[in-house]
Amino acid sequence: MRDQYIRSGDGFLLVFSIDNRRSFEFIPELRDAVLRVLDVEAFPMVLVGTKCDLEMSRKTIPMEASDLANTFRCPFIEVSAKSRTRIEDPFFLLVQEMRYYAEQNTKAAHKKKKKSSGKCSIL
Repeated sequence: MRDQYIRSGDGFLLVFSIDNRRSFEFIPELRDAVLRVLDVEAFPMVLVGTKCDLEMSRKTIPMEASDLANTFRCPFIEVSAKSRTRIEDPFFLLVQEMRYYAEQNTKAAHKKKKKSSGKCSIL
């Protein structure tokens, strides 16, 4: 069932809780599953750390999440639903990533079309 949801997605928020180390460690596996199902090397994603209001019980360091996002070549942001801190920003970032991805794919498809001479060969 998860694969069906992945196939229908145009972009993904990879969400972990800053007070749950295990949820952070699961993120690479989740990203790999998305890329495997879609059979692509890159796709629009945003890494999101939730519960940034729980600074005292933090189990992940912002720098390691930022490094992971850099490895994935995606934005990283920390949010808090409880305090309504930057809660809409991940969605805006994801839309930007989706538009950029679509633009890059359109350019790549256009280049492929340009390369063909338009001639047909019969063997």
